[in-house]
Amino acid sequence: MTDTVDRAEQRWAVAHDRARDVLALPAPRRFSVVRASALLVLPAAIVLAVGFAFPAGSTGRDVVAWAGAAGAALLLVSLVVAAIRGRRPRGGTLRVDEVLVPTERAALRRVIRLREHAPEDRLAVVRAVAIQRVRRPVLGVWSVYALVAAGAVVAGSAVWVLSLAWIVVAVVATAAAIWSAAVAQRYLDLGPS
Repeated sequence: MTDTVDRAEQRWAVAHDRARDVLALPAPRRFSVVRASALLVLPAAIVLAVGFAFPAGSTGRDVVAWAGAAGAALLLVSLVVAAIRGRRPRGGTLRVDEVLVPTERAALRRVIRLREHAPEDRLAVVRAVAIQRVRRPVLGVWSVYALVAAGAVVAGSAVWVLSLAWIVVAVVATAAAIWSAAVAQRYLDLGPS
């Protein structure tokens, strides 16, 4: 047995131990693409739509911009409280695939996308990685960023173009996180147990 094979077996053994910790936790809630998308899009869209209903430089626009900032602050506080309440034992928060090399993580992604089949002894690791992807999306943080940027656009700040670009970045990053979580949910629904 070569050193490379030995190290690969050690990496998979660590991943399997972490997977066991993740699988011991209660099952995650079913991931909802609609709810996740609404979390990002609706607050920023409401701020933009209502804000642009008022003429430029009006008090109404300023109030909407400040309301957007206040909403972002409340959302951020609720996310922090939820994160503190939702703390798990350390074993459940370690990324299972963190110890694997990029080619092994790519193989896991192909299995989760249902493009390949995993060997029987790797199914626990694949399932744990899928569960972590369903649990892990940080969509709320991107929603806070988009809401603050929408408020800046409505307020007509000097850097409104950068704020608009930040909204686009937030939407793209959230779309990627939503897609990854939705694919992982599909694997959990259709893949082997």
